[in-house]
Amino acid sequence: MTQARLWTRDFIIVSAVNFLAVTVFYLLVVVIGLYAVNEFQASVSQSGLVVGAFIVGVLAGRLAVGPYVDRIGRKRSILIGLSLAVVACLFYFVKAGIGFLIINRFMHGVAVGISATAAATVVAHLIPASRRGEGVGYFSMSNSLAAAVGPFFGIYLVGHSGFSVILGVCCALSVVTFLVAATLRVPEAEPAPESVTPAKRFSLSRLLEPKVIPICSVIFLCALGFSSVMSFLSAFALERDLTEAASFFFLVYAITVLVSRPVTGRLLDSRGANIIMYPGFVFFALGLALVGMSTSATPLLAAAGLI
Repeated sequence: MTQARLWTRDFIIVSAVNFLAVTVFYLLVVVIGLYAVNEFQASVSQSGLVVGAFIVGVLAGRLAVGPYVDRIGRKRSILIGLSLAVVACLFYFVKAGIGFLIINRFMHGVAVGISATAAATVVAHLIPASRRGEGVGYFSMSNSLAAAVGPFFGIYLVGHSGFSVILGVCCALSVVTFLVAATLRVPEAEPAPESVTPAKRFSLSRLLEPKVIPICSVIFLCALGFSSVMSFLSAFALERDLTEAASFFFLVYAITVLVSRPVTGRLLDSRGANIIMYPGFVFFALGLALVGMSTSATPLLAAAGLI
């Protein structure tokens, strides 16, 4: 029996679009706090707001566009989000104060939330049902690769160029992402009957399944620790003269993720989740502690592997 084809032209394109869009996110997230401090004399708490506003925007964009992707059109939703991302990247050059930067970060997050939600919808319809798990796994690897490439270039550029160059690179990547997405041939669908009826009254239960709250809480706490590393690693590296080593931090992190994923997948299938999760928490805690104690390249990169 012939296996359904997974690596189609449009599956590759939408994966590339996701990779480029997430790369811009990771590139900016490791330098934007430092940018806020250097360009606007922001305090540590204000630079944290600059970083966090993007994430809030992503959440808002996802919640806003999620129910309407099919009504708007899948490809059109992607292009709307990516075009807004281009505008947001251009607005980074406008130096109108820390408040404007925070607002722009929020709007950039909304743009990414819209495009990411639409891209996930598209890829779900491009993957053959018989290869759904495999296809989602390969698509998600675009996030892992972007988690290495974006911070690598971000921290490298911090040490070798000015912020105007970094922002210019982000603008160029955003334009390329839009142009690549424009070549997509997306399977559109007629809106389901419930999506064309008047919207029901808002309720939290329509957005959140109570059964996922425990695991979401675990993920939230882990992400809280990791986001602090992402947001402040560049400033930390400059303080301790570890800029070159820090540029490889997320590369080591991503390689370890990619190498360990097949092993943890087999363990999950054969022995359940706990044998992965509990050691994972220990490694994660050790990695965070090692980052804080690092004064040379070796412990810093070892921390990346543990995390």
